[in-house]
Amino acid sequence: MSLQTKLRKKHNTIVETEKRKSQIRILLLLHRVVVVVTQHAKAAAERHAHRTHNTHNMSFLRSNCKR
Repeated sequence: MSLQTKLRKKHNTIVETEKRKSQIRILLLLHRVVVVVTQHAKAAAERHAHRTHNTHNMSFLRSNCKR
């Protein structure tokens, strides 16, 4: 194996790992956003349920969040 192909392979693996890292970073960010949004939605629904005493709505929301 020549030096050039070795270098090319090394470069390719570095590029691949960088791609993977950025993908993971994006996924983590998305996950964090989803978690925050669902928590906000849950809190708002709970506040709303307390105000209107609508317990059916809450159980429906809870069962949907678990899925």
